[in-house]
Amino acid sequence: MEKAAIEYGDGLFELAEEEGAAEQIYEESRAMRRILLENPSYISLLNSRALPKEEKEEMLARCFQGRVHPYLYNFVRLMNDRGYCAFLTGSFARYEERYLDANGYVKVRVYTAKALSDGEKSRIEQALSKKTGKKPLAEYNVDPSLVGGIRVEPDELLLENSVKRHLKELRAHLSVAIT
Repeated sequence: MEKAAIEYGDGLFELAEEEGAAEQIYEESRAMRRILLENPSYISLLNSRALPKEEKEEMLARCFQGRVHPYLYNFVRLMNDRGYCAFLTGSFARYEERYLDANGYVKVRVYTAKALSDGEKSRIEQALSKKTGKKPLAEYNVDPSLVGGIRVEPDELLLENSVKRHLKELRAHLSVAIT
């Protein structure tokens, strides 16, 4: 993540925390980030030197003014004024990281060989909560190449107990033993 995105995301988070608007800005910035990622041409347009700042300001007002928290709208305007629109999605991602961390959440991706039942998901989330000390926000994925078992990828940790991993380790041990 770019240094500017981190700094601006941190600044927005700290302001939102101080003003008691962290949750609302979290929800709205996630929606804005999703919209911007789905429409990269909008960011390109905001970054274009061919379009005057006043027109960019009007575009932002039509899209966001009165639809998002005033701090968030002013944040987007500030990024536009400084020519940092390329860092908007990164700044929103950083804000999300800070918000989740401050509220005891951890995002994880769970990979299994087959789809899981709600009960299995609940047990996995309970185990992850015990292991990380945080509430997991899990995204479940099916990866048939695992054959069996599970792979969990929290933000900064990889937990894997899959047949595929055990076979890989066995292969490594056998190749060492043969040579």
